[in-house]
Amino acid sequence: MTSTWHLTVILVLGLAPRTIAQVHVPGSDAIPPPKSPLESELRQDIGCLCGTCAHEPLTTCTCGTADAMRHDLSAAVAANRGRDEVIQALTLVYGGQHFLRAPLNSGIGRLAWGLPYACGLVGIGLIGLATKRWTRHVSLDEPIAVTPEELRRIDDELLELE
Repeated sequence: MTSTWHLTVILVLGLAPRTIAQVHVPGSDAIPPPKSPLESELRQDIGCLCGTCAHEPLTTCTCGTADAMRHDLSAAVAANRGRDEVIQALTLVYGGQHFLRAPLNSGIGRLAWGLPYACGLVGIGLIGLATKRWTRHVSLDEPIAVTPEELRRIDDELLELE
């Protein structure tokens, strides 16, 4: 049984497809310079989608995926498009805005920016209200009004206890 187990592990590990890590060389001269100020700005705002570089900006990522993304970006900018049109074109190419390092400040992106702050303010308000309720004390300096009937009942109960 043990040798079968070892053989299975060896076969699975030996025949498993191997992934080759992409080499990231910060500051490498392999990154071509941007052709325009817009391309330079967008390279900082767009993150690599390779999955091994923690969404590093295209200005520093040196993997093959970043090269392809820089090529797509250069082509979109070369088509004399503005910033919004380039982002829209790349959204169509990549199937969403996940290539951006921060959500856009419009539409659902504005909600993505504002919702955490709103939740924090509501939470702080709820904590303040709960604290105010928990720390509310009854003043013992004021006399408690007791009716003669209540006094008689209290006296009767005290007599029963004796």
